[in-house]
Amino acid sequence: MLFLDKSPYAKLHNIPVHAVTIQDGFWGKRRETNVSKSIPSMEKLLLVNGRLEEIMVNSFRDVVSYAEKHQVHNRLAAYMLAIDRVASALQTRGLYA
Repeated sequence: MLFLDKSPYAKLHNIPVHAVTIQDGFWGKRRETNVSKSIPSMEKLLLVNGRLEEIMVNSFRDVVSYAEKHQVHNRLAAYMLAIDRVASALQTRGLYA
């Protein structure tokens, strides 16, 4: 995780998690596709293969562990963990990979 809040050269600035919303535009369309198509179809596949419970239990453990480590509530820890994972993937793969 990068801490840019004190850097005079940072082009990006930290904002609170609650200030971020996904509405119309580029991400709004993708979010709608995920909610209406991708998530339901993946849920069916995971149920058929018996992996859904395993994934949910592991995800819950990850969130609780992250919450304890950073001393925040589970909901905020889930957001933080998700953002951390996206940032890590972007760093590893690059923006357009």
